[in-house]
Amino acid sequence: MVEYCEGSCCRRKQILEFFGEKVPTSLCRKSCDACKHPNLVAKYLEELKCEHGVHGRSRIFMS
Repeated sequence: MVEYCEGSCCRRKQILEFFGEKVPTSLCRKSCDACKHPNLVAKYLEELKCEHGVHGRSRIFMS
Protein backbone atom coordinates (compact mmCIF):
# COMPACT_ATOMS: atom_id res chain seq x y z
CA MET A 1 0.00 0.00 0.00
CA VAL A 2 2.99 2.30 0.44
CA GLU A 3 3.62 2.12 -3.31
CA TYR A 4 -0.02 3.11 -3.86
CA CYS A 5 0.50 6.29 -1.86
CA GLU A 6 4.01 7.17 -2.96
CA GLY A 7 4.08 5.85 -6.52
CA SER A 8 2.77 7.11 -9.82
CA CYS A 9 1.77 3.70 -11.26
CA CYS A 10 -1.78 2.70 -12.15
CA ARG A 11 -3.75 2.84 -8.90
CA ARG A 12 -6.54 0.59 -10.14
CA LYS A 13 -4.03 -2.14 -11.01
CA GLN A 14 -2.32 -1.78 -7.63
CA ILE A 15 -5.60 -2.19 -5.73
CA LEU A 16 -6.66 -5.22 -7.77
CA GLU A 17 -3.24 -6.86 -7.36
CA PHE A 18 -3.30 -6.14 -3.62
CA PHE A 19 -6.40 -8.33 -3.45
CA GLY A 20 -4.80 -11.08 -5.55
CA GLU A 21 -6.06 -10.28 -9.05
CA LYS A 22 -3.65 -10.15 -11.99
CA VAL A 23 -4.69 -7.52 -14.50
CA PRO A 24 -3.02 -5.66 -17.36
CA THR A 25 -2.44 -1.93 -16.91
CA SER A 26 -4.55 -1.35 -20.02
CA LEU A 27 -7.64 -2.37 -18.01
CA CYS A 28 -7.63 1.04 -16.32
CA ARG A 29 -8.26 3.00 -19.53
CA LYS A 30 -7.27 6.21 -17.77
CA SER A 31 -9.87 5.91 -15.00
CA CYS A 32 -7.41 6.57 -12.15
CA ASP A 33 -5.53 9.80 -11.47
CA ALA A 34 -2.13 8.25 -12.19
CA CYS A 35 -3.15 7.07 -15.67
CA LYS A 36 -5.28 10.10 -16.49
CA HIS A 37 -2.66 12.70 -15.49
CA PRO A 38 0.70 10.89 -15.12
CA ASN A 39 2.87 14.01 -15.25
CA LEU A 40 0.70 15.84 -12.73
CA VAL A 41 0.75 12.95 -10.26
CA ALA A 42 4.54 12.65 -10.55
CA LYS A 43 4.90 16.42 -10.05
CA TYR A 44 2.76 16.42 -6.90
CA LEU A 45 4.60 13.43 -5.47
CA GLU A 46 7.94 15.16 -6.03
CA GLU A 47 6.64 18.33 -4.34
CA LEU A 48 5.48 16.29 -1.34
CA LYS A 49 8.87 14.58 -1.07
CA CYS A 50 10.57 17.99 -1.12
CA GLU A 51 8.23 19.32 1.58
CA HIS A 52 8.88 16.27 3.72
CA GLY A 53 12.62 16.81 3.39
CA VAL A 54 12.36 20.48 4.34
CA HIS A 55 9.98 20.09 7.28
CA GLY A 56 10.72 16.51 8.32
CA ARG A 57 7.08 15.74 9.03
CA SER A 58 5.44 12.39 8.48
CA ARG A 59 1.94 13.78 7.99
CA ILE A 60 0.71 16.07 5.27
CA PHE A 61 -2.29 18.33 5.74
CA MET A 62 -3.95 19.77 2.68
CA SER A 63 -6.26 22.73 2.81
